[in-house]
Formats: sequence, structure tokens, C-alpha cells
Amino acid sequence: MKILLLCGSPRRNGNTEIMANAFAETAKECGHEVCPVYASMVKPNPCLACGYCRSHDGECIQQDDMQSVYPILDQADMVVFASPVYYFNLSAQIKIFLDRFYAKGGVGFHPTQAALLLDSHSPEVFSGAIQAYKDTLSYLKWEDKGIVTIDGMSEKGSMAKDLRLEQVRELARSL
Repeated sequence: MKILLLCGSPRRNGNTEIMANAFAETAKECGHEVCPVYASMVKPNPCLACGYCRSHDGECIQQDDMQSVYPILDQADMVVFASPVYYFNLSAQIKIFLDRFYAKGGVGFHPTQAALLLDSHSPEVFSGAIQAYKDTLSYLKWEDKGIVTIDGMSEKGSMAKDLRLEQVRELARSL
């Protein structure tokens, strides 16, 4: 299976990236092809809501970093969203990726599955992000393959020592 992994943290080598990398490594060990995209290195612009894509076979008018993501999306069987939760929802970076998926909405998507990896300092802050994810999957008619939430990430790099990182690896093994 080909997996597009969108890491929506603006911070390099932080907890979300550690979680995303653990997923990618384990999925690769299980024979999957994983194509990670890091928001800390790729900077797509927000959607312009111009409608150009609807009259141009899903091609976005913006010639920005999202142009490197669209070909991966077009071939992926699954999309994994990895996001920090700063204030009760998906990161702004993940939201920009999702908004830019709009360009492909008129022509259809190849992926049929998704998973969600969330981390935060605080417990009980994940429900908004999970609901946004579930609503997106419902609309796209994609199958949810799993959700992992890990709280208590108070220091950069805390994730590397957290035993709950095994949940992320288990999700990758379950595919």
C-alpha cells in the first residue's frame, strides 16, 4: 500500500514528527511505501477559493509547494494525518493541506483510507480534531483505519521516551 503521511507540525524534530516517523518506519518494515510530507519543510499557501481547479480538471492555479504533494496524493491508497493539538483542533498546517485537497474534489481521490495521529500537552483536548477528521472521512467516504492520541507532551522530544509510542507502531502494523 502507498501511504501519504502528512506531518502537520511546524516544528522540526518535535513530538509530532517523532510520532510520524515511528509510524513511517514501522509501516515500511511491514512492506508499505510511505511518502512523508513535513509541514516544517513544505509551505503550501491557503486555498484561494477561486474555483480554477473546478474548470481545469483538478489543477490548482497556485504554483507553490503543494505541487509536490498532489502527485503523491494522486497515487496514495491511504493518507495519515499527524498533528499536534495546540488549541482543541488540527494544526493550521494540516488544515491548509486539507483545504488544498479541494482542488482534487471535483475529479476524485485515489485514497480510500486514512488514519490520525494526535499529540498534545494537555489531556481531553482531542475531541475537536477527531470530529474534524471523522467529518472529513465521512464526506470523502474514506475508511478510518485508526486514531492514536498521546497527551503529556510537555517538552520537545518527550515522545521519543514515551511508552505509548508503541500504539503508533501497532497502528502501522495493523494495516
